[in-house]
Order: sequence, then structure tokens, then C-alpha cells
Amino acid sequence: MRAIPQLDDLTHYPSWLLVGRVHVKCQHLLHRGLSELRLSVAKYEVLHAIYRDEGLSQQRLARRLLVAKSNVTVLCQRLEKDGLIRRERDPEDGRGHCVVLSEKGRKVVEAAVEVHAGVVELMARDLTEEQAAVLDHIMGQVEENLDAAAER
Repeated sequence: MRAIPQLDDLTHYPSWLLVGRVHVKCQHLLHRGLSELRLSVAKYEVLHAIYRDEGLSQQRLARRLLVAKSNVTVLCQRLEKDGLIRRERDPEDGRGHCVVLSEKGRKVVEAAVEVHAGVVELMARDLTEEQAAVLDHIMGQVEENLDAAAER
């Protein structure tokens, strides 16, 4: 029988724990700030994608967010009910819809981007430019390793 490794014995386990903790803490701060705007993280991600590329079809929006089209459809229905977006017929596909921000939606997403930027700034507040570059490089390597493993 093969011995199961003990996590505490793994050289990079402390790094893995730190990455997980940082992610959870950033998500918590983002969630807390967005909740003051009556937004979930999922709704914010949809609004932000529309803000960056207004007029996306719901299908392209789903691909961009890497989620099922049905999830985007439900979120868009809720955002439309909240008066934050409008769904319009897709001129390229009469069966689909494009999404655009309402004036209210534009104001909400701009406030939400400020919340998001605040979390990013807080996360990197005490890093020098050199440290930030090293962190970017290291996390890029980590992401490449995970992407390669996911492709197998």
C-alpha cells in the first residue's frame, strides 16, 4: 500500500495555504464592499464585463466569464429586474440578446470598480514595484503549471 503524504511535510504547503488564505480574504473584502451596493460578486462580474465591452451577446458574455449560458441568462434577468441592464435583440442572431448597462447600472458598476480597486490596492499596499513584479512572475508560473495540468 502506498503511503499518503502528510501535507505538513510538503515543501510548498505553506505557500499553498497562503495563496488560499489571501484569496479568501480578498473575496471577503470584495463581497463586503459589493454588498453595500446590493451586488453579489457574480452580478458584479457580469456588470463589469458589460462595462468593459458593452453590447456583448449573452453567449459571448458566458464564454468570457467561463460560465454556463444558463447562469448568465439568470443573472441577466435579475440585473434587468434590478434596472441595472437592458437586454436587446442581438442584431447578428435574432434569437439571442445583447446586454447594455442602464444609467443606474453604469453608476453602480463604477462604484463597484472603486470597491474592487480598493481591495487590489490594499492587497499590494506595502509591496515595492520590484516585489510586485516578482509576485506577478511567480503567480504567472503557478498559473501556467495549473493550466498545463488542467489540459492533460
